[in-house]
Amino acid sequence: MHLTYFTLLQIAHILDQNWKGKKILHCFCQEKDELAIEVWQGMFLIIRCQSQWSYVLPAFQYPKSHTNSILLWQETQNLTIERVTVIDYDRSILIQLQDEYNILVKMHGNQSNVILYHQNKVKYLFRNNLAADQNLDYHVLYKPLPISPQYLYEEMKSRPFTCYISAIKQILPVFSKNMLLYLADKAQDKGNKEKVFETAKMMLNVLLNPQTYYVIEDEKQVFFSFFDAWKPGQKILFQDTDLIKVLHKFVRTYFQRKEFLEQKEAVSKYFEKKRNILRAKIKELEQVCNQENVFQQKADVIMANLHNIPEGQDNVNLYNFYTENYIKISLDTKLSPQQNAEKYYKKAKRFENLKQQAQIQIPVLKQELAEIDRHVETIQSIQEIKIWREHSYIWKEILKDKTQAHEFTLFRKFEVQGYVILASKDAENADLLTLKYAHKNDIWLHAKDVQGSHVVIKRAGSRHVPKTVIEAAACIAAYYSKAKGEQLAKVSVTEKKFVIKPKGYEAGKVKILKEEVVLVEPKLPYHQS
Repeated sequence: MHLTYFTLLQIAHILDQNWKGKKILHCFCQEKDELAIEVWQGMFLIIRCQSQWSYVLPAFQYPKSHTNSILLWQETQNLTIERVTVIDYDRSILIQLQDEYNILVKMHGNQSNVILYHQNKVKYLFRNNLAADQNLDYHVLYKPLPISPQYLYEEMKSRPFTCYISAIKQILPVFSKNMLLYLADKAQDKGNKEKVFETAKMMLNVLLNPQTYYVIEDEKQVFFSFFDAWKPGQKILFQDTDLIKVLHKFVRTYFQRKEFLEQKEAVSKYFEKKRNILRAKIKELEQVCNQENVFQQKADVIMANLHNIPEGQDNVNLYNFYTENYIKISLDTKLSPQQNAEKYYKKAKRFENLKQQAQIQIPVLKQELAEIDRHVETIQSIQEIKIWREHSYIWKEILKDKTQAHEFTLFRKFEVQGYVILASKDAENADLLTLKYAHKNDIWLHAKDVQGSHVVIKRAGSRHVPKTVIEAAACIAAYYSKAKGEQLAKVSVTEKKFVIKPKGYEAGKVKILKEEVVLVEPKLPYHQS
């Protein structure tokens, strides 16, 4: 409901009151898909144009970054705002400026965009990938259909409908999905024209002259509404007469809930995967416990028939007095019958040890499975962000581990003597590895005086890293560098804390404050993941 014609109508009214006669200070961007318009001694307008979710937010304050802010459409600077209106019957706001400049804020779902016009011609698009907007004439967005109870009644009366909820949708497409759900629940009888009309009339009066705005949550979503909660299970999270306050609360809550649902899904998948692994392991161990020790049987049968087994045979069929059936036994032709029996006795002993270990492991694994089942039950029962945070002891480490696993997939990963070695893939990736994912005490390596990957040996605290591991990492650094074709290459070795990136250095370039140099052959270790 937050991007309906009626919401944009109220936003346009607020902007027109606050902006009319004032000058644009800046149009700027400091986040992908987000444009901010700042007005002299007036509020900001924040416009997010994203395929998944877009919004328009008036704001009295907006934290500006000094390092990550890009000025756009500088010719609009100091232009006076003449008027801000909503385009009739459309989800678009038009900001009219002096000198025949106009800014169109088009909130059409995944086609949302901000367009700068001059003399009614498109000059710039905020989202250049929406090429069709290059030829968009905003005048065609206007539709001469009155939004009034009288017009609605005349249209409903002009032709018969079996479902008057569908009729409202056809006559007034500005009614959103949630508005139609509200209408259906309140009117109850979709075939009763008078009841549906009276409910729709009441809704129009609220939508065109709202007094209070709401942020409502149900089991599926958080949504903005002009109407109080109307169904069981709906909960009012926030309400106020100030539209700006409510919209900001709605956007914050939406993203918090989105993060909560993503975390909940990730943790649920983690536990489900672990649960399936445990169940399979328990089943496998139970099968081991229930199996007869056939190795013991084969050994005993061979010993009972030592003089009946010719030398050099690779298999033999003998009577198994345990099962009272004949059994086929494979033999090693290089061994005597007695040596073959001894070989099966060793296998029988290993199998018995395996059964004993299985009997010890099964209760432990079942206890672990029961704990996971309890966690899953708890997670499935949580519907509120507050309660989810209270149970962070369940999921915090899991998400941390998953993030760590994700970090390793960003880089080339090697394992040498139990140590993880990461190598960057390109210049930007090198900065990411060195500046974000490397700990200050990790060992950092780079081929000396040539272009190449940043290489990091992950280490726990100040633990000593063996020389052989450092040499292996140095070989990797040399291999992923311009020195790859050399017979021997020099590699700089230091701790990450002695690596800095001065301001202005290009991607992948750093300064080493302290180093040792080793001479190695450019090559890769055997184990890479």
